[in-house]
Amino acid sequence: SGRAQSIGRRGKVEQLSPEEEEKRRIRRERNKMAAAKCRNRRRELTDTLQAETDQLEDEKSALQTEIANLLKEKEKLEFILAAHRPACKIPNDLG
Repeated sequence: SGRAQSIGRRGKVEQLSPEEEEKRRIRRERNKMAAAKCRNRRRELTDTLQAETDQLEDEKSALQTEIANLLKEKEKLEFILAAHRPACKIPNDLG
């Protein structure tokens, strides 16, 4: 009643009783479920990390824009200060 089956990668043929076949079927089913769960967890982790990476890239871009704007503002203020300095009545050591 048990049929001949090859086991593993070795290719040996073994007679399995119906009980052993059922145990093997259950074990394979559980393994299949565990593998699917593992793949899903890995996929979710990858998605989470990708979302975090995208968010950090956006923050980086915003900060780079802010740096550029602040450098322009600094340049403008330095220009105004340089233009004001010759007419300034406050001694250098005070201001």
